[in-house]
Amino acid sequence: MLNRYNADRLAVGLGPVIPYQPSDWQTRGGLIGYDPRRLNQYSARRAGATMNPGEARNLANTRRRLMQAVDAGSVAGQRLGYVNGVDVGISALGDAVEPFGNNQGLGDY
Repeated sequence: MLNRYNADRLAVGLGPVIPYQPSDWQTRGGLIGYDPRRLNQYSARRAGATMNPGEARNLANTRRRLMQAVDAGSVAGQRLGYVNGVDVGISALGDAVEPFGNNQGLGDY
């Protein structure tokens, strides 16, 4: 997803974004400010904010479990890979990280 976003940015003359790493989540000044404005269900994040320690821990655990599943080649019982040129695992991977209706046991991220 980030690669697609960066490709769109590069296409209009903007530079790529730098992804947040787990070490940034609780480092003072690690997170830039962001105001979603039109997305009423989300609040703004002030510049220099840090994640709540419990939320950072949950996100790190979810990230670890997802990476382990990808490394094992299976997400939610779906084998990842290609069959006759068709990506057979992308839907399971997307479902695992999508916050809506997620029941794959990877968390709400």
